[in-house]
Amino acid sequence: MSHRTWALVTDGVRARVLRRLDGADGQDPVAFFDKSEARHLRAQLTAGVRGDRSRNTGADQDDAPRQPGPIQSDMQDFAQEILGRLAAYERAHDLDRLAIFAPPAMLAILRRELPANLRRILLMDRAVNLMTLPEDALRGRVLHLIHDHTNRHCA
Repeated sequence: MSHRTWALVTDGVRARVLRRLDGADGQDPVAFFDKSEARHLRAQLTAGVRGDRSRNTGADQDDAPRQPGPIQSDMQDFAQEILGRLAAYERAHDLDRLAIFAPPAMLAILRRELPANLRRILLMDRAVNLMTLPEDALRGRVLHLIHDHTNRHCA
């Protein structure tokens, strides 16, 4: 039985989704490539340039609940966007196994945000940054990691 295996490779700012990893023809290996808009970071930087920084009121800021910073907020928004698109592909029955590769901070966000339909088909996830690889090397590395994972868990 042939599976339709896809892989999400992201660093939190950019993402590549490789599809048809179990196909012999290797056509259309990249389903989409996306880049974060970094809205939260951009807003904070713009506010800082305009001098709109909030003043320190003297209150002990260590007692205040910690809010995610703009970079983490952007990563979370980006994760939701990419996972939403993948969830739609899964609902359309275009994929039935998913592998995720991301650095540890982004992987933690992806795990937290993973919708139920993608959680059910998750083949593996790995804390590694593969975004620096060129496209031709990326596909081979992803296939190697999936193969190693499958062999370890099927033996």
